[in-house]
Amino acid sequence: PVHSLSVGERQRVEIVRGAASAIYGSDAIGGVVQIFTRKGEGRPVVELGIGGGTLGLAKLDASIAGSSGIVDYALGASGESSNGFNSRPLAVAVPGFTPDVDGYASRNASLRLGMQLSKTQRLELSALTSHVNSEYDSSATSRIDDRTLSDTRTQRAAWTAQWSPELRSELSVGESTERYETPPPGSPYLTETRVRSYAFSGSYKLGQGGLLQGLLERREDKL
Repeated sequence: PVHSLSVGERQRVEIVRGAASAIYGSDAIGGVVQIFTRKGEGRPVVELGIGGGTLGLAKLDASIAGSSGIVDYALGASGESSNGFNSRPLAVAVPGFTPDVDGYASRNASLRLGMQLSKTQRLELSALTSHVNSEYDSSATSRIDDRTLSDTRTQRAAWTAQWSPELRSELSVGESTERYETPPPGSPYLTETRVRSYAFSGSYKLGQGGLLQGLLERREDKL
């Protein structure tokens, strides 16, 4: 299980095929899947959702979005858990096999805050946090409560400007951190990753259907 935005938090999803590094950064060498979170508009709108299913699946999510003056906001949170299932059903003949079920629990939250300084100038801040606690079997005969803990956090600030009908620019800075751990009594393992990025991009329309685009980017990875 990974972080999942509730339906109420999503505005749209776009898929860009092919190399797009000049627009979306150095990771976009083979394409981009973009998930746009909802932008708040007008009076506050609150949405609540609850769901359930087989294997003890339970899910709850909530969101609120709206705007006041030049400020718009959208916040969302969700939680999900499942009892799981036995991932080794064919190992019943293995001596010492201990059948068990492996479940998971996750919780997520997201924020999008914007300020429309003018018709052509906008500041925006977005953030996301996710925690997943999932069980697994390191072997068919394992009697240990093997589990993984995964924490993800991202934040990004951006300034977009439409200088003329032809010229547009965006300046952004962002950071994402990932902490992945398999704690004792299983096999102890821990990695922590941090990625920081600074980018300035621009586009200029050239006549009928032409477009000139460019990106200046700095990226810092730490493991």
